[in-house]
Order: sequence, then C-alpha cells, then structure tokens
Amino acid sequence: METNSENIATDTCCSTCGSAARDNIEPTPVIACSLGNGFKKRAENIEALGQRALLASQREPLRLQLTYSKEALSTLQNLVAKEAECCPFLDFAWQHSDDKVDLTITAPKSAAAIIDELFDSFVAKIDRGIA
Repeated sequence: METNSENIATDTCCSTCGSAARDNIEPTPVIACSLGNGFKKRAENIEALGQRALLASQREPLRLQLTYSKEALSTLQNLVAKEAECCPFLDFAWQHSDDKVDLTITAPKSAAAIIDELFDSFVAKIDRGIA
C-alpha cells in the first residue's frame, strides 16, 4: 500500500500506479514485437493461414476484422495465444460459430506508425476480392 504526501494510505501498489489511477490515465503500452528475427517466419505462417482459410477482412485505421472458415479454429486459437504473447500491445478478440471464426485485432493509437506492417501479414495476398 502506498502513502501520499500527507502520509495517508492509498489503494495503489506504487507511486506510478497511484498517479495513473489518480489521473485516470492508462499506462502507455510498449510498442514492440518480442519475436525479433522470428517475425518473418511468423508472418509467413499467418499469410499461409490466410491463403487457406481467410473468407473476408475489413480494415479500419487501428482495427482489423477477419473472418476465417471454421476449419481454422484450432490454428487461430494457437495463433492468437502466440501473438498475444509476443505483441501484448495488440488486443485480440475472437468468436466462432458453426461455419466461421471472426477475429478482431485492435491496436493502440501509439502503434499507428507500424500497424500497416503488422496487419498486412493477416490479409492473404491472393485475389479473392478481399479488401
């Protein structure tokens, strides 16, 4: 428990958390992928999955909505777990039905400069009318 300048206990674990909580400001996430040299191989795997199973995509500046065939479910579950680990600044939300899997990836504003490179690997580079 942290104390303030008047020696009154606050509900924060440290002064950094206290100032963020007081100011109602979320900490800025670090915009970095932990894969390093492994990024190229991961991007190739993501692209291959897109070529096999991507049905539709919709891009907004900081959000990518993807629809995959239902056969991609287990692969996507594994992929989302790995991506959330190496790129914790991205938010991954997915849901599935009997015939498809929807995945939404959202990036913070601070990732705007690099998000095109990250999102590009998720959209298959084949002509299926996907935009």
